[in-house]
Amino acid sequence: MRMKQTKKVKILFLSFLLICTALYAGEMRYINYDELQNFDAYEGEVIFTYNHQNQFESYVIDDSWDYPYTREECVGVVKNLFNLLVENAEPENQEYLLLKGIVASYLYNLDEMEYFVEAENAFKAVQELPSYDYRCLWFLANHYMDSALVINSVELFQDILEAIPEENLQPDLFLDYGLAVYMARMPMTAKHAYDLYEKYTGISMQNDSIYRSILQIAHDFDGSNFEKEMIVQPQSRNGADGLLIRPYGLWYTLKSDWDITGFDFTENNHFFMAQSQLITKNDQDIGYSVLMISSLAEELEQSVAYVQFMRMFEMYEECKEVNLFPDRNDMIMMEYKSPSQYAEIGGAHGYFAIVVKPWSETLDSDIEIPQFMMEHDGEVHYYMLTDFYKRYPGSIVHFLLLDSCDYIFEESKEDFLKFLDCCEFY
Repeated sequence: MRMKQTKKVKILFLSFLLICTALYAGEMRYINYDELQNFDAYEGEVIFTYNHQNQFESYVIDDSWDYPYTREECVGVVKNLFNLLVENAEPENQEYLLLKGIVASYLYNLDEMEYFVEAENAFKAVQELPSYDYRCLWFLANHYMDSALVINSVELFQDILEAIPEENLQPDLFLDYGLAVYMARMPMTAKHAYDLYEKYTGISMQNDSIYRSILQIAHDFDGSNFEKEMIVQPQSRNGADGLLIRPYGLWYTLKSDWDITGFDFTENNHFFMAQSQLITKNDQDIGYSVLMISSLAEELEQSVAYVQFMRMFEMYEECKEVNLFPDRNDMIMMEYKSPSQYAEIGGAHGYFAIVVKPWSETLDSDIEIPQFMMEHDGEVHYYMLTDFYKRYPGSIVHFLLLDSCDYIFEESKEDFLKFLDCCEFY
């Protein structure tokens, strides 16, 4: 089932792959052939495969096949190489397993679908050896990318980058990582990967087609003279449908039964207001509301969100700081009470909070998560990149308010804390 789907996806993305000037690093060049004890048994087949890697590194449809050898001829030689590797097995040798995995992945790219698992198993077998390096993860990530398992590919690349300092990695890895994250709708992460390649090789990426396309669709944001359709991107995270407000460094998901009574962008600010469904308590139907204001803060104390936060101390008779999210250090949260307000329903009782996020160079990458395709109403949809605003290059202040009363405090508290827990600030 997965094989059919991944082949279809590869065809859909073929036109994209063909215009890339830097697709893959050519894994076969990174095998230490001197460490293969039985190399003489398949040296000729290795030489042919090595010299024609560009025909095997990604799937090519028949109409685009323009090589001196037919697909069938290539399959014959590469399959013979794979069979010779099986006959001359060295299961405890990292170089052997890496080569076997590469050859199997090439056969998969030649439309021999059953070799998907052979490649996957060979690369995973390397990780069972007492000592191995990151090449098995790198090559497996490329194999997943070839198979349209883009999110799996990105996750493996990120495992490598978390475990090994960037200066200790082969720079060609950044080319492959850049392509994977670009396909996963992470353009600023892709740009960062290509910048690293340029940094460690001295080779300019300015003429690379992907790099140029990122520069064309990524726009600076200063809070004025903006196009609203470039600000909000629907995006699912952790199984929840939500909204990515990238220039404000914000992602959130709204409760499905909230009535959104306000949602807009003004100069330097984003806000929404939501009204809950009515809750019957003490023979009364009562609702609560949630407000969020996000402000670009060139000067913190003059931002709308900060001014609103400070105003709350004047509006309510009792305000005390609470620590309901001990693992978060970016939020100041206050619980407030005022018996004189909403006196007929127990008095005002709720929360307000402030989050201040300073600028850093990594935020445009930090905010991105891998996406590739989604299912909706029984159909598969593929994410495509469109013009977007980058994260505002300065501090952003977020103000959040639960406007509730004592009668329904516990119910509104539960909903508000769930909402806050899902919010992501960058």
